Amino acid sequence: MVMDRKIIPIEGTSDLVIQVTDDGSRTLIDVPLGVSFHSASGAATETRHVYLDNSGVSEKLRQKESLDVLEVGLGTAMGLLMTVDLAVEHQAGLFYRGFDRRLLQWEILEELKLHRHLRHPWLVDQFLDWRRSLGDLVADGDYPWSFKLDDQCQKPIEVVITVGEFNPSELLDSDPFDAIYFDPFAPAATPELWSVEVLQVLRDQLAVSGRLTTYCVSREVREKFSEAGFFVQRVRGPKGGKREVLIASRLAELGPSL
Repeated sequence: MVMDRKIIPIEGTSDLVIQVTDDGSRTLIDVPLGVSFHSASGAATETRHVYLDNSGVSEKLRQKESLDVLEVGLGTAMGLLMTVDLAVEHQAGLFYRGFDRRLLQWEILEELKLHRHLRHPWLVDQFLDWRRSLGDLVADGDYPWSFKLDDQCQKPIEVVITVGEFNPSELLDSDPFDAIYFDPFAPAATPELWSVEVLQVLRDQLAVSGRLTTYCVSREVREKFSEAGFFVQRVRGPKGGKREVLIASRLAELGPSL
């Protein structure tokens, strides 16, 4: 069901506007690029389905497994916060590495009302405090998000956010990732991130039993993933959203090639 999809201007900028999506969650539209950060059918629904569920992260955290997760295209930090929220809920260990060209200003993040979609809304408060502490303009580099866990959390949760142009060579010394959320803007807007060369590095950094998940299933994208050595599979998209989304893996049984 298509809702109102209200557009809300953001004071002080004409480059970004807020859109209320069909599940009530909020996303952003980059006006100059003409692209949305999430599906208008439901930002929270899409994030949970495409990234947390399709990657296996939701199930593994519920089983209290310790995971290493990489996100390319941090955006509004919805995927990050939902993943940390689930790790806290199930007392699971987590290392989360996020990449983006820039960090959104805390005032914009605050207007997205991310608290509404977490079981532990205090995480958003701590994330906003951390973002505010960095100032308006954040130089390229690595920024750990250190936050206070409640006394029930026994396993470590570590977050590192890298700001700047994505350089896949920075991952070469990383431990393998159990999941990769591949969420840059569409290939037409950021073709360099959808190149075979970048995808090959991501494949090499993916654990043998891991999954890379993304929203784009075009033939050209599937062919590039296959050329990079992935097995790719189109699967059902989120309710009310895209008909199909993509899972890529190193093992055929986790994602048969099409």
